[in-house]
Amino acid sequence: MPWSLGDIIGCVIDLDNGKMAFYRNGVSLGEAFNCVRMGPGFAYFPAVSLAFSENLIANFGARPFRYQVPGYQPLQSVPELEVMKCQRLLCWMEKVVLQFLENKLDSDASAFPLSEKNVLLVAAPVIRELGPLLVSPYVVEACLLSFIYRLAKNGQDKLFALLDILWTLLEPEEMEQFLEHLFYALVSAYRFSPVSLEFSQQKQALSLILAILHHQTTRQYLLGSSLFDKIKLPLIFDTRQLDNRILEETFCGVQFSFTEQSTTDDIVNSGPFKDVFLKIQEHLSELEKLQLDILDLLLDSQNINQDNNCNENFLRKFHDFVKENTNKSKFPPAQSCHSSVNLGFFHRLVTLLRRGDVKQDMYVPLRFFCSHNKPYSHTQRAGGLISYLTKSFAEELKERESTSDFRHSSGSRSFDLQLLSNLDHRPIHDNIASLLDGIVRLYHYSAHRQLEKLYSIKEKMQEYMNVLTEVRKLVSNADEDARDLLVQTCKVYQEKLQELAYQLGWLSAAVLSWEREMDVFWLLYMLLQTLEQASKAGVLFAFVPDFYIEACINTSKALVSVFSSTSQCRYPGYMETLTRFGTFLAEHFADKRIVNADLKDLLIETLASYVCNRVTLRALESIPVESCLTMVSSLLQPYENRAWAQSNWILVRIWKGCGYAFRYTVPSYFAQTFGPRYHLTLEKNSAINQEPCPSVFFQQMVTEWLLQNQQAAAAFLSSVLSQLNWAFSEFIGMLQELQNASLRPERVFVDSRQLKICATCFNLTLGLLRLLEMVVHSASALFTDWTRPSAEVLLSSLCQLICQILNRMSSRSGCFEVVVNLEVRGLEAVHHFPIITAVVGILVSLILESPKESSQLALNVLLSEPSFQLHSFDAILGASVSTESNTSNLNLAKYTEVTLTELSQASQLMAMLTSTYQQKASEASQEIEEEYLCTICYASPKSTVFQPCGHQSCRACISHHLLHHKECFFCKVVITKVTTNDGTVLHESREDTKES
Repeated sequence: MPWSLGDIIGCVIDLDNGKMAFYRNGVSLGEAFNCVRMGPGFAYFPAVSLAFSENLIANFGARPFRYQVPGYQPLQSVPELEVMKCQRLLCWMEKVVLQFLENKLDSDASAFPLSEKNVLLVAAPVIRELGPLLVSPYVVEACLLSFIYRLAKNGQDKLFALLDILWTLLEPEEMEQFLEHLFYALVSAYRFSPVSLEFSQQKQALSLILAILHHQTTRQYLLGSSLFDKIKLPLIFDTRQLDNRILEETFCGVQFSFTEQSTTDDIVNSGPFKDVFLKIQEHLSELEKLQLDILDLLLDSQNINQDNNCNENFLRKFHDFVKENTNKSKFPPAQSCHSSVNLGFFHRLVTLLRRGDVKQDMYVPLRFFCSHNKPYSHTQRAGGLISYLTKSFAEELKERESTSDFRHSSGSRSFDLQLLSNLDHRPIHDNIASLLDGIVRLYHYSAHRQLEKLYSIKEKMQEYMNVLTEVRKLVSNADEDARDLLVQTCKVYQEKLQELAYQLGWLSAAVLSWEREMDVFWLLYMLLQTLEQASKAGVLFAFVPDFYIEACINTSKALVSVFSSTSQCRYPGYMETLTRFGTFLAEHFADKRIVNADLKDLLIETLASYVCNRVTLRALESIPVESCLTMVSSLLQPYENRAWAQSNWILVRIWKGCGYAFRYTVPSYFAQTFGPRYHLTLEKNSAINQEPCPSVFFQQMVTEWLLQNQQAAAAFLSSVLSQLNWAFSEFIGMLQELQNASLRPERVFVDSRQLKICATCFNLTLGLLRLLEMVVHSASALFTDWTRPSAEVLLSSLCQLICQILNRMSSRSGCFEVVVNLEVRGLEAVHHFPIITAVVGILVSLILESPKESSQLALNVLLSEPSFQLHSFDAILGASVSTESNTSNLNLAKYTEVTLTELSQASQLMAMLTSTYQQKASEASQEIEEEYLCTICYASPKSTVFQPCGHQSCRACISHHLLHHKECFFCKVVITKVTTNDGTVLHESREDTKES
């Protein structure tokens, strides 16, 4: 049975019989060893093996055992005499406390001081004997804890009287050690006591902690010394998970069933499970109320915007704790808390601050980021290191220091935390800003990782459900021997699923509940406020720490992915906040103020994931028009001298679902070739393998931008074609290496990195083709309207690439066919189908769906391409309508993704190509003499003249050349003008135009 956080593992050794055994929470795990060697020369020492960042508390008898095993003694002897003496003294002390309290309540004002002194005189000898005992942790936990429980049972008066007496008569060192031992015992009682559904022992410990902290002198001392340092206070804000045995009892009689289409969310939201969730949440709410009361008392939240020792002590200790638990070093401090503790602490802090209002206008002001004195002064900023930023923007900082937002607001004006709804015109107090900053760091560096880790249980359960569904399908077709084995396998999976369902039930009630979702939503709202306010400051936005932007991204991901989808959109402000975050992404993923390369990659990856989800895509479509234009303009910048892959995936994702046979999530050929489970190995993050989620809105935005910005559109499309040529060439080069390796007689091992690069180049090629399909479909004039300066060159380059790709695809003995038939692990996605359908989609949009003149122009350019081979097109398009049984990978008719309408379009396309090709062949009665051929391509006649040198070439070659160069092919003289043979000006340099 696996252990979990908070478990107590006991180890006993029987030196009489040479046996050793282990216990988990008092339950024996069985005999571990029965041949322990003893005698002279043998000694045994306690030892433990820990994983990275794990820690434990070892108790050899310094404190009472939580689960004492009969017949065994601790390594450290029990101080029995001290325990008996303390118990006798406490009996006397209880009478003293009662007398002290009675005199305090009944005596008149004049007699009270005398009565108090008399009681203290009586108590002094008792305290003199009791004081040395209170520094013993064993005595405090064995005697004092139960005594204090008894005093506080009927109210706080007796407890306060005891504390007053102890503060008066004990030596300071004794009192300090006593309080440390007492609180350590209370925290241990909360963390390690047996957990029941009612959490009775945990509630008892929290109630006593709360009662002690209400004593002002004790609270001030603990805040100033022990809490967070020697005593890890956040431990009491984490709720320990119920044991599997208790979960089984709680869910007794609740069985879950699922179908092939069921998800974990369907199980969570089923009626029987929901009833149990509500029962668990009812008991958890009582426990959480005590935790919030303790935190509220320590934080003094009603006066957090005022300067007092309580606030300052708590915030100072809180930030020390956050710094210790958000250490990014390879070896974190040994005293750091587990991430589940930090997650619970985060939720209690946020719940206390939001007070039920998730849209309070809180944010961290920009001045908080521009100071060297803050706890993260060495943290990487969005614009670089703070030392560089301070020097670069010294003048801007001086100018902003005079504004109200940059003035130190401590003590400037007092306002209640509940009324923080109009902070646009009032300063943020430093205490609030400091607390918010600590919450952000706590979530980003620790709590979010724990949230994702817990959510992985849902993913694991979904995988088990998928596997069990597949095994059940195999049972019906299996023989008798295999059927018995499969039935037994189903039973094992069913038991594991039942266990995971119990854990998921607990997580849904305690961690993934609606209230916890509100905490994360509040944090996202606050982070957006912070980033939006900072962005208004112009260049000073560069001072924002990078983890603020990362935390904003993580909270949005948590809301969309981690929490149940059924809770989305059911509370006000959800879609508005997602829209605000979408606006931030659209405006800042290419923001020049952000220079951190990793952060820029993260922003564009987040934007890419934003267009894959229907809910977030709808939010992104609702952002302001100006933000949309900024986003589209940034995405359509030339793919040169920048990372363009993610930008391309975003454009492909808004097109997927509208392209030719481009509606699949996992292509059918993959399951047919590699079996039903191999689709799990596909890259889930690949744009090509995402569920279709097209956006007609953004397609129109892209079309309008390309048509309205001729020069920028030409530069963009030219870069896309260049990158397509590079990606496909690299891909084919790697396939040739694989083909050569497969033909060698000896066994050859291929580096997995090479396979990954090959698959990446294939995906890049496919993505670029699909992008071109979208552009040709939406804005074909960019290629076919030759009144545009670059249209002819773009169309020629596009046709050239299409012919080269189809020639490679259709070759039966080529490297592509050979490697696909090898079925290499790591290249599962490499196949004819996605490439062929993308190319056919481009041709259909270019030739069939364009106006007649544009269609004929495209046909002429395609057929005039020197690398055009009709049999390559016929091998693909002709096979699509073949009536014969064709199992070739080139046959479009064999793929379920291709509709009858699309097959008909392929047939029409092939018919047009064939007829036009035959017509051109009959018209070409004479061959062009070699001296009149273009000496660059040797495919077209010379039709242009360069000025001033007078050299000649065909129109296509010089048009393509002038996109990147200004010199003549032959003499390297700068070309000032290009004319046709009849004198029509095709190109004239701007410098020459200005002079004339």
